Amino acid sequence: MSKRAVPDVRLGVVPRQQRGADKRQRLLEAAMREFAKVGVADARVEVIVQDAGVGWGTFFHYFPRKEDVLLLAAIEHQRVIEAAMDRAAADERASTRDVVLAAYDATARSRHPQRLHVAMIRELLTSPTRFGQMLPVGMEPLQQRIARLLEIGQTRGEVRRDLDAGHMAGVLQVAILSTVARVGMPGAVGLSSRTELRSLVRSTFVVLWAGIEREAEGRPVLPD
Repeated sequence: MSKRAVPDVRLGVVPRQQRGADKRQRLLEAAMREFAKVGVADARVEVIVQDAGVGWGTFFHYFPRKEDVLLLAAIEHQRVIEAAMDRAAADERASTRDVVLAAYDATARSRHPQRLHVAMIRELLTSPTRFGQMLPVGMEPLQQRIARLLEIGQTRGEVRRDLDAGHMAGVLQVAILSTVARVGMPGAVGLSSRTELRSLVRSTFVVLWAGIEREAEGRPVLPD
């Protein structure tokens, strides 16, 4: 028996006026508070809308899925990451490594509880296409900006030139975010919920960067 295709869930409406933007922001904050208390799966929309002071339908107007709240929070967090990269790049002494590390240091920090921050990253990994569709006009996925940084690093002689910058950026992004997503995950593949995210991200970054820096150029590929 063939499986029926599951239709894609529509995207939430992007407010064009300040009043709508304020409502969506109140819903975002209320939902994140509820998620922090009981988790995403057990969060009740009626509690969220009561806290935000809006109607039930308003929630689904902006967030067709509860998980879309996490994706909007990820967009907000990306702005924090980009600001950290801009500050690092403003230092003329900063290397490519310094700026990329600043990005992932910021990735590990959050104004939300760690459990909720990890849930946000898991949703980002689960729904990358939807996240991309939700990005505001003019805002690009972080991976693309990292790729451009690596290209600059290649011209500066800091990053190996025998591999594609976009591919290396993708490996960095997926490996670091996937490692963070394991925090608090049950089973053999999980990491302790008490794991400190910044230390975890930094140690993962150091391992990955060893294969990206210029000194790794020409390193032979292992045989099949």
